[in-house]
Amino acid sequence: MVVAGCALATGCGGSGSSGGGGNVHVLPPGNPAAGKGVFQSAGCGGCHTFAAAGAHGTFGPNLDDSDFTYRRTFVQVHDGGGGMPSFGGRLTGRQIAAVAAFVVRERSG
Repeated sequence: MVVAGCALATGCGGSGSSGGGGNVHVLPPGNPAAGKGVFQSAGCGGCHTFAAAGAHGTFGPNLDDSDFTYRRTFVQVHDGGGGMPSFGGRLTGRQIAAVAAFVVRERSG
């Protein structure tokens, strides 16, 4: 689908490495309908508020106000950072894509 470099990105299912030291994420298409279940089962609502998932976490950013793109959301979930753990070792690339698509589609911000 879409290919772009991310210097801090690590490989995931469906990704390949570039020859220049950084890895390249090849993002699978996300299934937002499946993303709600992944969001809930992965415990995202423990940290994030997100009305579409019935989540009221107070530690992480309120995802209703998020302006992240699909790509940025995928990389954040996969790689973590800024206080968020990486889910790249816990979820498949397709699961992460589903969560990213769900957040981007359902947010109010």
